[in-house]
Amino acid sequence: MIPNLQMDYFKYSRLFKGNYIKGATLLRSFLNDNAVADSLVRTTPAMAAVFTDFYKSPVNRLCYNVLAESPYFEEAAISYLGGVGATEHQTMDDLLDDTQNTLDILHNIDFAEVFQQNPELLTKTLLKPNIYRALIKDENTDIVLRSVILETFSEVLNPAAVNIYTPYNAYWTPLVATTTPFDSGLIFYQNAMYTASSIISEETNTIFVPSMVSGRTSTGSTTYYYYPAVFKYDISAGTWSLLYVASGDVRQSNSTNNSRSSNGVAYDPDNDNLYIFYRPSSSSAVNMCDIVKGADGSVVQTGIEVANVGISSTQVPVFCCFDKVNHLAKYVWRVGEMDAGSGSTTGWLYGCSVSANGLVWAGKAAHPNADQGLSVFSTAQTSLGASGRFSDGAYVGAFQTGSTIGTSNAVMVSIASSNDRIKANYLTFETGTSYSQLASPTYIIICENGFSLMAWDTLKGYPTLAAIRFLENEINLLSYEQQSTTTYKYTVYGFPAMNKAAGKTSQSTAQFQVFGTTPSGVLKKEYPAPFDIFNETLIPARGSDLYKLDIVSSSNWVLYDYMP
Repeated sequence: MIPNLQMDYFKYSRLFKGNYIKGATLLRSFLNDNAVADSLVRTTPAMAAVFTDFYKSPVNRLCYNVLAESPYFEEAAISYLGGVGATEHQTMDDLLDDTQNTLDILHNIDFAEVFQQNPELLTKTLLKPNIYRALIKDENTDIVLRSVILETFSEVLNPAAVNIYTPYNAYWTPLVATTTPFDSGLIFYQNAMYTASSIISEETNTIFVPSMVSGRTSTGSTTYYYYPAVFKYDISAGTWSLLYVASGDVRQSNSTNNSRSSNGVAYDPDNDNLYIFYRPSSSSAVNMCDIVKGADGSVVQTGIEVANVGISSTQVPVFCCFDKVNHLAKYVWRVGEMDAGSGSTTGWLYGCSVSANGLVWAGKAAHPNADQGLSVFSTAQTSLGASGRFSDGAYVGAFQTGSTIGTSNAVMVSIASSNDRIKANYLTFETGTSYSQLASPTYIIICENGFSLMAWDTLKGYPTLAAIRFLENEINLLSYEQQSTTTYKYTVYGFPAMNKAAGKTSQSTAQFQVFGTTPSGVLKKEYPAPFDIFNETLIPARGSDLYKLDIVSSSNWVLYDYMP
């Protein structure tokens, strides 16, 4: 406290807390007189006497409660916070507009209690868009994981949910049997939407869904022609459109081996460039990229050949993203087998980077033997699909280092965007761990920032829970625990808007363990009961913190809006 305020502080402290009940009654009488109240709440020593240590005992907070029930609370709080040097702002609204100053106060537990003990002010603070977005960051995990914060989010943050399949069906159904815009000799027949590979742009309130449309020459024809395409959903308008069809001048009646479909899309919101990766022919291993405008599908550049490696039958899409730091669209696909020798010219996973000017890089994205000389005897390749993806990378598989599980290790493999290319990372688990179990967790949450909570009903014989962080240059095992019995299994929960996850066993007395990453690792808190904001619906990452798309079924695509 500022030294020259000490004497007045002790005077007011005796006035309000010499006898707690009488002090609270006196304060209420002061606040009922507008002229006295206006002066009192601006008197820093008086407010310091009310707020200092108020949360440490029920009697100590009697005066705080009186203030909290009055219309003067925010003004009084600012007077106190200014007096102790926590802020220079003169109003609460100005303070909340200053993101860093507000966060500094919330990090300090003594100052934070001013907000946390007042539900109305705390709700106002947490739902302020600038504060809400800042709380997503790792450096603010300690704030988010407090019980009062999680309880408040559970009460006030109710994400709107809408089934976006309904407007899609209303848009697509009338198109069937009408003339296609890319070939006047064809009519639309069917459409395969690859919703698991969709991406969401918060900047433009848009969802891009890769697809494969098909057409035929007449309603009676049984010869179908297939085309890579992208559909667009405008979140604000609630409308769908067929944004773009690639390779529309070529009729291909064979779509095997993941050809003639959009295998990956990446979006640059700053320049409105949408990158579409596809294979133009089922009979070759050529992979192409077209660049169009996300607003209307107008062409920027088409027919960029990114690679012609491997054989056509091994081409499996794995991952796609836009690297906002290096301004590159990146795509990874499988071209060979994980257990191929180090002399393999193509490797296991292949990747490329494309800018608005064309191809920047293409090469091996992951190959355990070639990367680190690791022996590969058994492989679980890209087994998780879209559920293993995060904004800048993916968990792509696991393998065994020896022919016998009991005497060898299982290794987890991930890929991540790194500089102008893709980098593979490896995490070795203890001897006796099975690669096939490791690659197939019973439950998995991977947040947009690469933080994952995985649960196995059995891993090395027992139920297991692991907190893992997938980074650009490494995989970090942050927390690992196993049950000593097979009786109780783990379930995991997600708070996707804040990149937080939680785990709990089926044992009735088990603690609800909440996890969040920090700049130096992971923070774990244990609570006696779950918080409602954590959902058992395990929604994959799709590039957005605040919009989440859960594909419940073929006709139920639920879009959650976590915007405050």
